[in-house]
Amino acid sequence: MGARRPDPAATDLLIGQSGIYPAARDAQSSRLLQQPPAFFGQQKDFYATAKAIADTAGGFTWGPNVNVTYDVYKDAFGKAITGRTPFAGALDTMQTATVADMRKNGFTVTS
Repeated sequence: MGARRPDPAATDLLIGQSGIYPAARDAQSSRLLQQPPAFFGQQKDFYATAKAIADTAGGFTWGPNVNVTYDVYKDAFGKAITGRTPFAGALDTMQTATVADMRKNGFTVTS
């Protein structure tokens, strides 16, 4: 089974309703990308800039326990925001929890 192409109608809804630049390369040709989203109406090069950034962005792979990372992210960043503490501590907490969970599940993790 080959890769599925993005649905143009769904892509147009994503762009039109959210002002989001689509990550899927096949979806980056929508006619809606000719004008900036309403919120950035004065930034005429909004989508051109988004495309330039997308063209240089590196790929990534989700980790096997991304759900653990997201749970810790929500909690740690929430505490940092409410406590007005640096985000660096929240990132350290995420790293520690993610690595500990991976090791608990049998993964070998090196630093």
